[in-house]
Amino acid sequence: VLKLGAGARLSSLEPLARLTALEVLCLRNQPLVSNAVLARAGLLLPQLRTLRLKNCLRITDASLASLAEHPSLQQLDVLWCPHLSDAGFDTLRAAGFVQAESRRYVRKNSKPIQK
Repeated sequence: VLKLGAGARLSSLEPLARLTALEVLCLRNQPLVSNAVLARAGLLLPQLRTLRLKNCLRITDASLASLAEHPSLQQLDVLWCPHLSDAGFDTLRAAGFVQAESRRYVRKNSKPIQK
């Protein structure tokens, strides 16, 4: 589990590329995290099962579309990301995710994920 808060300004996932076994990533208050950054998650973090995004102001529905294609992603939490819309969440549902809680989506038939 890797948690990055406001003190760690992450503008790219490349610094995390060596963490190939990383399964849980929490990004909170990351103003530089964008659609382009999250689009590379599947390539750079192949074992990522849980992604928690909180107050990441630059992500949009395009991020949800790219994350929906991540083959190992089983859980996605998005809180206080104001540029996400119902269309983006529809993309997640079309990719096999179901809404488990408010702004928490899990892939159908996924194994339970430790918190």
